[in-house]
Amino acid sequence: MYVITGANGYTGAFLAVHLLNQNIPVRALVRREQEGKKLQALGAEVIVSPSYLHDISILELALQNAKGIYHIAAAFRNLKEDEDQYYQTNVVGTKNLIDIACKMKVPRIVYCSTNGVCATNARKLVDTKAPYSPNDYYQRSKMEAEQLVLQYSNRGLIDARVIRPAMIYGPGDARLGKIFKLVHQGRFFYIGKGDALVHFIDVRDLAKAFLKAMELPSITEEKVFLIANERPMPLKECVDIIADCYQVSQPRLNLPIMPTMFTAKLCEAVCKTLKLVPPLYPRRVEFFTKNRAFDTAAGDKILCFTPKQSAIDELQEIAAFYQKVEFNLSLSPLDIVKEFRTVSLSKAVTNLR
Repeated sequence: MYVITGANGYTGAFLAVHLLNQNIPVRALVRREQEGKKLQALGAEVIVSPSYLHDISILELALQNAKGIYHIAAAFRNLKEDEDQYYQTNVVGTKNLIDIACKMKVPRIVYCSTNGVCATNARKLVDTKAPYSPNDYYQRSKMEAEQLVLQYSNRGLIDARVIRPAMIYGPGDARLGKIFKLVHQGRFFYIGKGDALVHFIDVRDLAKAFLKAMELPSITEEKVFLIANERPMPLKECVDIIADCYQVSQPRLNLPIMPTMFTAKLCEAVCKTLKLVPPLYPRRVEFFTKNRAFDTAAGDKILCFTPKQSAIDELQEIAAFYQKVEFNLSLSPLDIVKEFRTVSLSKAVTNLR
């Protein structure tokens, strides 16, 4: 039995389905009953608790006879949450989980970190040896949780592997799906020249990488793996591919960086005072201006991980999926998985071409 925290989230849902498709028993931890019912329908055993990372009795129940844990759950980029909420969920919650795992002698944990713990802005490839350099409290909380997991592992209390995904995308992803939708509508524009490097990982490949990390025999040297697709590419190249998929004009409008960043900081400050989600904020501007390029050699070699297809093929499949569901970005992750299973992407891509 393998436990997945955050099994109702985007990454967790695809991971749960991938494991179930391999006939691997899944025990899913979720906060809401509605998501639990959907996971049960897919074949998972489900435990529902609104605050399971802070409920010791629930964690003890969940980890009974568990062979391994996929720790995916996290407080992620919610602009309404303060810094302490990130710390309580991402650091304290992880400590609670791993303490109970050690107590119940669960042999292995695969922890989902983030590439942002080493948030460099260089155009050269960043590897796992780069020093920690988180930019915000979300990234700091993930860094502290990652360090905690590795400390327990280095003390021999549990066998741990850490996955740092590149920017996660795939069929139905609501965050990056906005780009596909705006390009399709002819409303996309750049902040800056569009030459910043972006490096993605398809959520379907990421699920496979998690499984490979769990199945890897005990290791003592490399425990942290950057997982990404075949190559980083300039944002403009990525957007132009999407535009070609939809047979629309490639975007040409470029807004200046400095005035836009100033406006973003002002907007965030005002909206935070009013407890509103800002339409524009600094991290959104940084998406257009910050380089992300990762050296995945360790994951490729030790995990024997290779992306299923090229970045261009990924973009074409994802573009086809969005068009097939009429750019509905409000689907829950589990609804996306269900819809994804019914959509013939190869046929949809053929139609796009």
